[in-house]
Amino acid sequence: MSHKLTHEEIMQIVAYLASSAGERVLREISDKPDDYRAKLKIPEPQGTFKVKMSAGEIRTLIRQVLGQKKTSTSSPGIDMPIDFPPSCRLTKRLIAEHPEFLTHASEFRVIDIQTSADEFHRLHPDDTLYNAVLAFPNLIPLCQSWVMEFRAPIELKPVGHDRIAVIFTALPTGPDFKLPANFHHVPAWAMSAVVVSELKGEIQWLPAHLVYYVGRSGELVVPPGGEFCTPMKMYPNTRDAEIQYWTSSRDWFLAPCLHSLSRMNSRPGK
Repeated sequence: MSHKLTHEEIMQIVAYLASSAGERVLREISDKPDDYRAKLKIPEPQGTFKVKMSAGEIRTLIRQVLGQKKTSTSSPGIDMPIDFPPSCRLTKRLIAEHPEFLTHASEFRVIDIQTSADEFHRLHPDDTLYNAVLAFPNLIPLCQSWVMEFRAPIELKPVGHDRIAVIFTALPTGPDFKLPANFHHVPAWAMSAVVVSELKGEIQWLPAHLVYYVGRSGELVVPPGGEFCTPMKMYPNTRDAEIQYWTSSRDWFLAPCLHSLSRMNSRPGK
C-alpha cells in the first residue's frame, strides 16, 4: 500500500470484501502467494477509492475482522462467545456458497433475532417515524464481527423475500479517523452493516452497505440534522437509483438488529 490506511478506508475495504464484488477479489488471490498484489476499486460518493493490497495484507485483514486475532478493548461484551443457532440457515448457505469470503465463518458470532425482529415491527409498524437514538440506547458491539439473522418482515413476503442476514463489522476509531464534516466528536466505533437477502430462492447482496457510528457508552453518534446511518455503494457500477430506497432497507433490515442488540446489551449481568 502506498500510504497508511485510515480507519474509514479500512471500513470501506472490509465492507467491499464482504460483498459479491469483494468475493471475486478473494477468489483471485486464493491460490496466490502473499506478495501477489491485487487492485481494489471501491466506489464511494466522490468517485472510486483505488488501492493496491498484497494477498498477505488482505488475508491478515480478514483474519483480524473474523476474530482469529482479537482486537484489544476495554469495552464489556467484546469477544463473548455466542453459539451458532441451527435456525440460521441463510448464514449456513452463505458459508457453503461463498467459501472465499466465509472461509473462517466459524469465528463469526451468529445470532437468530427473530423474537426481537418481530417485536420491533410491532412497536414500529411500516412507515411510522421513530427516534433511533431513543429506540436503540445501547449499541456497544458484541465483538469484532457478527451476523444477525431473521425472517423478512411480512410486508416483503409477496415480493419473494425470505430470510435476512446482516453482517456487522466494528472498527474502533482513532485520532486519524476521518468523520463527515458535521460530526461534533469522534465516536468509539465505526460500524458497517452488509445486508444479504434470500430473494425468490436466490442470494441477493444489497448494493449499499449501511454505515453508522457508536459512542463509548453505546449511544448512536448522529450528526446534527443527519440520518442515524448512511449508505455507501459497494459496486463500481451501482447507480444512484438502485440505492435511493436505502431508508427502507434501514428500517426493514438494520433497525430490527439494532433493537435486538440494544436489548441484549441492556440485560442484567451483560
